[in-house]
Amino acid sequence: MCSFIPKYHWFPLRVCFISGSRVLLAFFVELGMKREQTSALTNMADVLMKLGDLPRAAALLNECVLTFRSLGDAKGEGMAVGNLGMLFRRMGRMDDALGCSKLAVQSFEKIGDRGSHAREMASMGHTLRAMSRNLEALDMFNASLAIAEEIGDVMLVGSCAYTLAQMAPPLPQFMSLRQSLAKRAADAYRKVGREDLARDAEAMLRGVSS
Repeated sequence: MCSFIPKYHWFPLRVCFISGSRVLLAFFVELGMKREQTSALTNMADVLMKLGDLPRAAALLNECVLTFRSLGDAKGEGMAVGNLGMLFRRMGRMDDALGCSKLAVQSFEKIGDRGSHAREMASMGHTLRAMSRNLEALDMFNASLAIAEEIGDVMLVGSCAYTLAQMAPPLPQFMSLRQSLAKRAADAYRKVGREDLARDAEAMLRGVSS
């Protein structure tokens, strides 16, 4: 039924959601319910991002980071600061995005969360790539790929392999490497049922082979 509602009708619904979330947030703050505060802050930030209000979303995510830190929740802090870093990247604030990724990696290393660590290194790789720091980006994607293969994160294997294939120089001496990476990406995506992404990787593979 919702699919028949014009898209612009969702705008007032989102605004109402934010207003309701603010009421809940005030309630949680009053009662000192910090974990519930982080959920409300994250939900509000997500809606603001969809509305395109990135600065206000960033402010809420920063508040979320501080709340997790006050709780001593290293994983929650790492996830929140990693999300803040991705938002900064969308805003073009690359230095801030890179700083957030570094903080997130430190949080995940502290608790031995290798999966989150690997995903954040890949995120850092995308930021470094956007900054044209390609050699550093390659190091991040290769490190992320190695951990992803060790822990069996097949989706991350596909993502890193695909990005590394994209970054391989289109020179004869790199064709074999690029072909191998594109095949690994296609195989990984197919294992997790992402046929659309597998086809993209195979299209790259055909381009290398031709």
